[in-house]
Amino acid sequence: MKKYIIFSLIFISAIVLVIYTQDNANLGFFGVNLPVSMWAGAILGVFWIFSILYFGVFNFKSFFYKKRIEKDVKNILENIKNRIFYKNSFKEVKELLNINEFTKLIEGLEIEPKKIEKFEFLEDLEKLKKGEVVDLKKYKLDNKNPWVVKNYENRLKADKNFARELIKKDVPEELKIKAKKIYATFAPSYELLNLDIDLDFEILKERIEDKEFKKLLEKAKLKPIEEIELARLTKNENPDEEMKLFENLHWAEAYIALKYNHLELAKEIVLKHNLKFFEYFIKIKENSQADIDEYINSRI
Repeated sequence: MKKYIIFSLIFISAIVLVIYTQDNANLGFFGVNLPVSMWAGAILGVFWIFSILYFGVFNFKSFFYKKRIEKDVKNILENIKNRIFYKNSFKEVKELLNINEFTKLIEGLEIEPKKIEKFEFLEDLEKLKKGEVVDLKKYKLDNKNPWVVKNYENRLKADKNFARELIKKDVPEELKIKAKKIYATFAPSYELLNLDIDLDFEILKERIEDKEFKKLLEKAKLKPIEEIELARLTKNENPDEEMKLFENLHWAEAYIALKYNHLELAKEIVLKHNLKFFEYFIKIKENSQADIDEYINSRI
């Protein structure tokens, strides 16, 4: 703009000077007689003033347009970061509307993070996706944020003892159940009894010799074949003690009765609880010395 003003003034002065040195006769307009050089200077001067005003307004608008673009870009970058981090914050923009709407399509966990300028945080997310544990405190995310959950999962894989701490946190139920299952593999039995979790076969299989095994069985939710398998793994050779241990687990009870050839008791249990799985074996057992374990192995 400064160059335009300087060079236009030089140009106007040169034109006026040329006219002045030539035939600089008077010329009358609207009753005013002035030398031609003065009329030329006045006309060019008015044109110069209007051109300065035009460029001034144009530059003024351009300046504020650039400011709006800069602010939009800043807001869009912030929106992208918020979308990646699942933050419920979306800033509006004035000029770059389509680009801003596009950011709504971003799904945090679906991106392939690589560290780039203005998105340095992607380096941490890249580590997370590779299974590393990262300090996410600086991003101020809550415990249910998908990236935080991913970080907890990574830490669980690296250190199962973290499960003890995780089950006390306010995290998604699916993650809490996973942590409880991991904790249940090494937690003391008295804690398992108070832990809000369904004990499964794998957990109980490792605790058959535990003095709290009967109480753990009562809390467990087992499939029929799992009841039988636990009874098969029990080393106690006393039928009465075994039956008492698996009391109310009817599949296990039927198995134990048949293992010790208590055929009448087995018939009673099978009939009472409609355990058709054993009916065919009982018929075989009545006429032979068939082995219950061989029968079960052939059926599995």
